[in-house]
Amino acid sequence: MAMTIGDAVPPRQTPAPPRRRRVIAVIGPLAAGVILGAGGMWLAGDRHVARTERLVGTVTWSNEQTRLIAFQVDGERRDPLKGDVIYSIVAENWQDAEGTIHADSTYPTCLAGVAEDPVSNDHHRVELDVLHRSTGGPQLQHIALQVHCLD
Repeated sequence: MAMTIGDAVPPRQTPAPPRRRRVIAVIGPLAAGVILGAGGMWLAGDRHVARTERLVGTVTWSNEQTRLIAFQVDGERRDPLKGDVIYSIVAENWQDAEGTIHADSTYPTCLAGVAEDPVSNDHHRVELDVLHRSTGGPQLQHIALQVHCLD
């Protein structure tokens, strides 16, 4: 028996997916990509980027010639066996208690001693932005990048 065109079975049409499935099909991979991308950026964060830490406390000793200070962070108990924690002041500018920023490479007045003596044992409240650098031993090197005099 010969087939005619009218006897051919029409092609089967598949119904379009419901709207919800289409939305999930588009948004699902997009959300997964965002989550995976954010996770990858977090994991790939550079461990060698220096991040400052803002500390508030009291300077108990200062030497203008060497630009070194002994600094006690608020809330930390000082271990008498470890001695003072010494910070190097490398800040090219500093802020006084009134809020004025001094960008002339002078030593902060709240840390300075009397005119003829570069060493001061006066206690002053300051806020420091610092880096803690590992030198390979048990002690860290503390570097103050910004000084804000609080009194």
